[in-house]
Amino acid sequence: LCFTDFSVLCSSLNRDLLLPQQPIPELFQSTLWSMRDRGLLMLSSGTVSPASNSSHALNFLANLMIPFAVGVWVVSKHMLSLAGDGAQAVTHVLKGSQFLAAKALHAGLFQCYDVLSLDIMKNAMHSLMDAGLLSRDFIDGDEGKDRLVTVSDRPGLRRVSDIVGIYVLPEVRSFGNGSTSAKL
Repeated sequence: LCFTDFSVLCSSLNRDLLLPQQPIPELFQSTLWSMRDRGLLMLSSGTVSPASNSSHALNFLANLMIPFAVGVWVVSKHMLSLAGDGAQAVTHVLKGSQFLAAKALHAGLFQCYDVLSLDIMKNAMHSLMDAGLLSRDFIDGDEGKDRLVTVSDRPGLRRVSDIVGIYVLPEVRSFGNGSTSAKL
């Protein structure tokens, strides 16, 4: 995990994680040093690797974050699958993302059933808005004002999706590139 990827993950999970109020570079360094001091990571010549006896603790920590990261991945994939700026009403974004998550679970792409929660989808959508990757506009609809979500930074959203896919969901790295065997 490099610093750039760490900062992208932090910004895309800002609604789900309580992070110390410090600049991202300092947070990255303090996280590495803290994990090293607790015997979870080894730092040697600029290389970070898991300590030999840390697999259970690292798996536990990773599993705490996976539902939220998978939520970001699913919302990103859903919005990227839409044509143009991906304009959809908020309720359609949430339900479409939930449907995609259910299909991915059924296809065996991940085992995280928590991602079916609309609260996780909503937080993921808002985190992506806070990061400037999605935007929300109000439009006149049949029943008054409706909130419309659009993709405001398609390359940035694709980058978040790719980073989460690489670090959190290694079994779905190629999803969306046409090379995966599971069809969603």
